[in-house]
Amino acid sequence: MRAEAVTYELRDNVAWLGLNRPQKRNAIDSRLLAALHESVTRAQAEALAMVILGYSSCLSAGAWIPCFAAKLLFISSRFWPGSNGP
Repeated sequence: MRAEAVTYELRDNVAWLGLNRPQKRNAIDSRLLAALHESVTRAQAEALAMVILGYSSCLSAGAWIPCFAAKLLFISSRFWPGSNGP
């Protein structure tokens, strides 16, 4: 069974969202991004405040490049026709 990408706990009107991809230092892939969006939307409806934390040595290492590489190449090719980037 796969672990939740983002944990959610509501305590005293505060939503606690945990990025739960510690093996990759919480690098944001499409699954984690979708779960984070869902959790933030839920928190906006249920909580007065929100805390985002990471289950690893850091909050997040940033974007998981393999997940977004194809999208970045597509976007760059639209701005610089005939090339792979600027």
